[in-house]
Amino acid sequence: AFLYACAVLPIQIAHFGTADAMTNLWVAMTFLFLVRAQDNGTLWDYALCGAAFGAALASRVNIAPLVIAIIFAAAVRMLPALDNALPRSERWRAFAYNFGGLVLAGFTTLLIFRIFNPYAFLGPGFFGLTPNPRWFEDLGRARYMTSAASEAPPQWQWVGRAPYIFPMTNMLLWGMGLALGVTAWVAWGWSGWQLLRGKADGLKNAPIFLFILVYFGWVGANFVMSMRYYLPMYSILAVLAAWLLITLIQRANQPQFRLAGVRRALAVGLTLVVTGFTFIWGAMFTNVYRHQSTFVQVSHWIWENVPGDFAMQLDGTQTADVPLINIAFGQPDGMDNDALSKALLLMPGQRQTYDFTAPADGTVSSVHAPSLGLPFDSGAQTSALRIWVTQPGNETVLTETVLTSQFNYRGQQVGDAYDIPLNPPLTVAFGQKYTFNVQVTTDQPIVSGGSIFARDGGWEEVVPSDICLFPTGVTFADDPPPGAFDSDNCDRRRLIGSLVIMYDFNLHNEEDPNKRDETLKIVDNTDYIVIATNRRYDSQARIPLRWPMTMRYYDTLFSGELGFDLIQTFQESFELGPLKVSDQYLPSYKALGIPEWLNEFESEEAFTVYDHPAVFLFKKRADYSPENARAILYSVPLTRVDDYGRTYSDPTLIGPVPWNVERA
Repeated sequence: AFLYACAVLPIQIAHFGTADAMTNLWVAMTFLFLVRAQDNGTLWDYALCGAAFGAALASRVNIAPLVIAIIFAAAVRMLPALDNALPRSERWRAFAYNFGGLVLAGFTTLLIFRIFNPYAFLGPGFFGLTPNPRWFEDLGRARYMTSAASEAPPQWQWVGRAPYIFPMTNMLLWGMGLALGVTAWVAWGWSGWQLLRGKADGLKNAPIFLFILVYFGWVGANFVMSMRYYLPMYSILAVLAAWLLITLIQRANQPQFRLAGVRRALAVGLTLVVTGFTFIWGAMFTNVYRHQSTFVQVSHWIWENVPGDFAMQLDGTQTADVPLINIAFGQPDGMDNDALSKALLLMPGQRQTYDFTAPADGTVSSVHAPSLGLPFDSGAQTSALRIWVTQPGNETVLTETVLTSQFNYRGQQVGDAYDIPLNPPLTVAFGQKYTFNVQVTTDQPIVSGGSIFARDGGWEEVVPSDICLFPTGVTFADDPPPGAFDSDNCDRRRLIGSLVIMYDFNLHNEEDPNKRDETLKIVDNTDYIVIATNRRYDSQARIPLRWPMTMRYYDTLFSGELGFDLIQTFQESFELGPLKVSDQYLPSYKALGIPEWLNEFESEEAFTVYDHPAVFLFKKRADYSPENARAILYSVPLTRVDDYGRTYSDPTLIGPVPWNVERA
């Protein structure tokens, strides 16, 4: 129980609360009553074993191979029926009693499965046991979605993965940890060896040995090899590991062995190493849950450091890491990848207000507007924008300024950046509330866009996410713990569509000139690029011939050649005090000389992307060149193999090879 409780994957699955956690409970209960039935053979144990198995099946039907272990345990109890030296009545009793127990287990399995998975039956009523064809269709659809025939983006990560080896590597390195994983599999192998030799321990462990053999032999060869599919093995592998360690200690204590004291010390030492390493490994993983999710971390950092429609920096503060005072007016939804349609339209005479709280004592000497311009191309127009600050419920002006300028139409870039001095400077007090006011005082409307971001696009996490503001005086640099807010006390802030305008690259799309043009438009107009997970630069890269331009984009982005600098990396992984292990190979590791072949030993995609992906934030440099970006993306030919030869269009090398998952 201790070893399983400290194993990493069960901790993560329990955190998510998925069906796998419930299935694993019933698998463990099945084996508990199975071992009791194998030892004692009581009908109660058979009945409870069947009931637990039925509950496991109702949770996940792919646990069906467990029936082999149940049948084998009952068969072992029936073996005396083959012993001609026993009286006929005793032989008959051994067979009939345990066969009846097996039938009883089958009945309780069907009963519990019928109760907790009614969708598998047509009905009507409880005794309508006709199988439901729609349920089988759902199983078939699920089987298709987890096969190489499915072209869904989550399947790309499995291309080139070695059956058995990849899931075993993930189990040993990440899901269990090396100490527990190696010990458990050595115990499994020893159980098999003991079974072949006809030893008592081998027969006792035979149901567990057979289940792991059949289940891993089946699931380990599947195309999709997600770590959670192997969770039903974890609890019984932990039992095998504990059995091996205890057996070694017991045998070392037998006086007939030479060097008994040394053997005892080695056995106890091995037990301490395995349990200690497993505990530390699990504790290191809980670092993920001792900190804010990386999705939330990057969102808070953006709120505190990236200007929205307007932003003010405090001067003369007594503390470091004072965040920006961000003014984020609501923006229209607009059209996809059309920044201008998503910008805030400031109409003449219309007053916009935004309340903010001073994060510290200090002085504001200017207001920064990252993007102010004209909503349509009518030539340069002189317009005036009045900005003033009051306090809520009080119209007394604390400071004000008027920006008079020839604003320009910048299209997808929305506008130009302005630093607007305040005269007199605004002095604010920590915790006090103020109101930021803005109004166009001339006849020409003005658009305000805030900072412009770009992300990978579809089949990806939404970053930056909505956030709950920290209490006044608490900042991201303070590393506040997760779970401090709920829906009842959350001062929610929406970043996308309020603080920033978002572009979607949609890099999962097939390579063609339209995708290249759209990518160029976005990199030309965006201020920042955020990468939320490794789904595109890592998993999609397993079919590099299919996305050569996308791979070139990522290579030049991370190297800086594209004209963007990596300004922040948000990562939470295995960490405890000075101990730190990354379960992802990051592209930024190349610059550190870390060999790329380690990428094959990183954890599978699903282990990281849902609760602790590495998130990258890039900022455009002042020397960014649209011509350079164009040269980079146009250096990759986009003549597709399936188009080549149909028409004579371009005597260049063939570019994308449109392999589907099966062919790749």
